[in-house]
Amino acid sequence: MAELPRVTGLSPNQGPPGTRITIRGQNLGINIHDLIGLTICGCNCLSWAEWKSPMKILCRTGPGVGKGDIIVTTRSGGEGTCTVTFRGYMEKIGPTEESAIWIDEPDLIEGKDKLHMQKPRDALGYDHVLEIPSTEDELEELYPDGTGELTSENFIAAWYLLEYHRNTSFGDLKEGLTHLRHEVAKRKRGPIAFVKRNINTFIECHDTLHAVHQMLLQSESQSEGGSITDRLERIVEEAGVTADRLFANVLHRKDRADATRNALGVLQRFRFLFNLPRTIERNIEHEEYEVVITGYENAKALFQGTEVQAFKRVLEEVESLVNKCRDKLKMKLEENPSTLSERKRLIRYMVQLGCESNPAWDCLLSQHRWIVRLIEKCKADYQPQKDDHEDGEAATHVRAHALSFTSSGSKGSGSESHSPHRMLSFSGGSSLGRTGSGTSVFCCLAGDCMI
Repeated sequence: MAELPRVTGLSPNQGPPGTRITIRGQNLGINIHDLIGLTICGCNCLSWAEWKSPMKILCRTGPGVGKGDIIVTTRSGGEGTCTVTFRGYMEKIGPTEESAIWIDEPDLIEGKDKLHMQKPRDALGYDHVLEIPSTEDELEELYPDGTGELTSENFIAAWYLLEYHRNTSFGDLKEGLTHLRHEVAKRKRGPIAFVKRNINTFIECHDTLHAVHQMLLQSESQSEGGSITDRLERIVEEAGVTADRLFANVLHRKDRADATRNALGVLQRFRFLFNLPRTIERNIEHEEYEVVITGYENAKALFQGTEVQAFKRVLEEVESLVNKCRDKLKMKLEENPSTLSERKRLIRYMVQLGCESNPAWDCLLSQHRWIVRLIEKCKADYQPQKDDHEDGEAATHVRAHALSFTSSGSKGSGSESHSPHRMLSFSGGSSLGRTGSGTSVFCCLAGDCMI
């Protein structure tokens, strides 16, 4: 048979229930299955034991109070011995502190009067401190804006020490400082450390709840009218139906109010986009095209490619108005006559609005057509005047020759006077005919006859 287990070291050697300790010694078990028993201060702690080696075991303490031995029992060596002791104690719990065990309120506070007389727990860990009420006026003079209350925002440590530890020795203050640091570190570890420290209490609560559940199941099987939980479920469902009937209208109005509030929030947040169609339409009427271009470019930069249907509809309306603006600019560009600066300005607007065609080339074509129409009109207006002027000059020339011929014929020889018919040729392709009696004269000019 192996040697008896022997515990020779312990760290820490005191603490409340749930304290994690390290047990050192000899022959503490061959393996984890060899360890069959572990008691600390008379409490069985095998459930929380963690075997590491034949010389080391980790464990959490039970609810034992006072000094006691640590006894290790193994299959191979039996029940062991111990040369060290562990002191277990229950922490004093205040009304606002966490606790893993149930504390009756009368143990803390007895009656309403005692509630006001209850003093807070000493920060340095001393149960009995010497209070000197006579120094309160002096402390107020020293610290007019401070107080010695631990929970106050204006807490001053010097006030607290002078009020509660005026006669405490320096050594005791150093121990109190160590206790205070320990308390701060314990709070920093948070709820996980609290659960680990009190794991046995949680297990006991679990066992108690399991026992209560078994009792409920047993009572349900013996009771009439079905399961207790089923009856509770029906009662809860009926309460839910009643609540829905009572508050249906209120909840409906609340939903509508929330929807309206959300819609107003969207309108307020994106008011630039929702006001843009009206703004563009007004600026087009006033021919403020630069403002139209700025708003259109901002809308494309912020909302192009959006998946929100409301934004898509607004952008479609904006695009339709911009197309009308493009058409209006194109018509103004084709108006003639116009100055060069005006045409350059219109071309720049059309380029910024993203016209598909080339506005500069369209302007040149429009100017060309306008010039051609002017030339054709000028030609059509000038040609009839020219023809009438030429016909008038020819007729005047013929009459002048005819008059000259008539006067020379009256002074000629007799043989000429007896001629029955005479034709005279003039330069320019005209001819003059005269009868024998000299009373009839006709003239032919360029195929036209004049009598």
